Amino acid sequence: MADRIGLNNLVFTINNVQIPYKPNSLSFNDGKGEYKTRAMTAGGGAVDVIYTVDAESKLAKIKCTVEATDYMVDLYNQWKDAIFVACSLIGTQVGSITDTFSRYFNTMTLLTNAEIKASSDGEFEIEFSGSPVA
Repeated sequence: MADRIGLNNLVFTINNVQIPYKPNSLSFNDGKGEYKTRAMTAGGGAVDVIYTVDAESKLAKIKCTVEATDYMVDLYNQWKDAIFVACSLIGTQVGSITDTFSRYFNTMTLLTNAEIKASSDGEFEIEFSGSPVA
């Protein structure tokens, strides 16, 4: 049996800049979409099941919490102004085991209008959505 590495401590980059984020706050989906099922009948108790893909759900998402620093606020404003950014998630090495996990999101848009908490433990959430994983 092969060793398994949990998906934690991923390297998160936006436009090739590594982003520091709060541990355990990163989440994502690949944007493969959701399936819908419907039952159809022609009578007599027989049922056919119709399977479809919900195209509206075929959006990738990444979100995490970042510290409220001048650096992160400046990056946030750059991403908001740019409209489209490229994001990636890359696995890391744990001891002698190298995680080969990777996801590349080519066209993502910053969704959130950040509410930045200005305090000694200030933070804010960033959320991107866009094209499914390449």
